[in-house]
Amino acid sequence: MNFLNTLLLFTLFLFLSKNFRRISENIFSHNFFLKSNKLIIFLISFNIVLLIGFSGKYLFSNFYLDHVEPQIATVSWFFEYKKDIYNSTSDYERYSLIFGPITYYTNYLMMKIFGASILTSKIISYLFINLTLVLTFLNSYKITKKIGFSFFLTGLMAMIFLSTVAAVLRISNDSLVFFLISLSVYFCLSNYSLKKIFLFSIIFIFILNIKPNLILGVLPSTYYIFIRSPRKIRDIIIFFIIVLVSLYFIWSYQNLSYINYFHWIQIISEFEYMNGFAFDIFLKNLSFSLLWIVPLAILYKLDWKKIKTYERNFFIILFFSSLTLSPFGSRKGAGTA
Repeated sequence: MNFLNTLLLFTLFLFLSKNFRRISENIFSHNFFLKSNKLIIFLISFNIVLLIGFSGKYLFSNFYLDHVEPQIATVSWFFEYKKDIYNSTSDYERYSLIFGPITYYTNYLMMKIFGASILTSKIISYLFINLTLVLTFLNSYKITKKIGFSFFLTGLMAMIFLSTVAAVLRISNDSLVFFLISLSVYFCLSNYSLKKIFLFSIIFIFILNIKPNLILGVLPSTYYIFIRSPRKIRDIIIFFIIVLVSLYFIWSYQNLSYINYFHWIQIISEFEYMNGFAFDIFLKNLSFSLLWIVPLAILYKLDWKKIKTYERNFFIILFFSSLTLSPFGSRKGAGTA
């Protein structure tokens, strides 16, 4: 599926090239390429239907895709018994992983409301992967004002999600992170308000407490929002105050030990990143990033003089974030997601 979609995508870019059209006009008719473009655009957009259908089927299936999901579901339910979420490294039970507390909070909330089961543990991941598609379409339409092109861009996003489908659907809340990153882009497209600064601060703290390294995903939006703020110093101070207060409330639960949490991060990071680095996965991650870096780089080059400075910087930071995240996913058990 990923290979086919990638082939379709690059074929589309090839067909859209004026130079290629000019060369190929002697062999094929111009209308042939126009019809081919429409077919390829439709096939890429159809990924939306595939992802919605696949996520729905997985929601109601009686199994997990990833071996880590039973652990997340079980530990999430520990809130019900007031049992430690992050235990000591010297305990007989050693079940702690480096997923942040929001992962366990949100999954527990769904299981508490609807009853503990495999299905209810998947609700958060199902809900937010589909909301991410909705938000992607809204973001695209807000920029382009074109429904068809917005569906194509949403299909392209769905294509990327399908290529890492286990990570997207598993209950480790990757889908919630994707939604929050998309929401941060939505705020970039919105008019300035103090409410937006407040909500963006919540986005920041939520991602930080799901998977700390994925905070790089909102680094471009963080720059974009604050560089355009008319009251930068005041808003940055408000941002840090909200982040600190939120951190306090999140970690105030007596069965959440931030000392044990950071201790486990240190142990797992030393083992997996120092001894578990896989160069072949690293190369795969870099090539995966080219799916959006190459088209964006071409577009930026064509309109570089027309693009505002802070928009150029947004792209540079996006490029930096993608490259920086690549080593984090370059170990066995990680990957491109």
